[in-house]
Amino acid sequence: MRFIETFKEGDWKTKILLLSVPVIILVYIYHGMDEAFARYFSHLSNLYYLDIYRYVYQFLATLILFFLFPLAIIKLVFKEKLKDYGLSLGDKRYGLRFIIITIPLIVTPIMILGAYMPQVRAEYPLSKLVQDKASVFLLYEFSYVLLYYVGWEFFFRGYMLFGLRERFGDIYAILLQVIPSSLLHFNKPQPEFLGSIILGLVLGYLALRTRSILYPLIIHSYIGVSTDLLVTIL
Repeated sequence: MRFIETFKEGDWKTKILLLSVPVIILVYIYHGMDEAFARYFSHLSNLYYLDIYRYVYQFLATLILFFLFPLAIIKLVFKEKLKDYGLSLGDKRYGLRFIIITIPLIVTPIMILGAYMPQVRAEYPLSKLVQDKASVFLLYEFSYVLLYYVGWEFFFRGYMLFGLRERFGDIYAILLQVIPSSLLHFNKPQPEFLGSIILGLVLGYLALRTRSILYPLIIHSYIGVSTDLLVTIL
């Protein structure tokens, strides 16, 4: 068949990567988000911290689907080095300088303004129960960064970005990873959806420039944690 012949043509690695992305996202949306926790663990409905557990479930699913699965594909299917997908320190001087300049001068003022927006305050923290105790807040945020943001950044700014740059070039690789990463904000406040597009472009550039996902990870997780913190204390 002509379709099969056409599909066989070209770069097999790119085809596997581009097909794996929507499949992984499909599993994430239907089985990895907080709503799935209620379906799979309905017998835990009487637990006081249930609202926190369902989001930790989503964070863990993010790490498994967005980090471990792509990592396995890179090592077992592509047989390539993880450092070629951003798992390295990269250009430390540029990365740290970028963070030192942007976080206090650009990111933090935007986060403070956003913390006063009613739609942002209604959305974050995802679980309002974390505002009850400082210890609960810290444990929640720790899992937020270690599970959710590590998985998220590796999937979009590592697996997709570095995996597609050889085939499409830097600019198109950045644009391609922005599409799914921003669309996954479909249920978020409109300012955040818009911000996810801009942030996806900036962090995509930063990852390629430094050859590392570490610096995008620091900035992105800072945004998430500082939003929760500012909404809680302001």
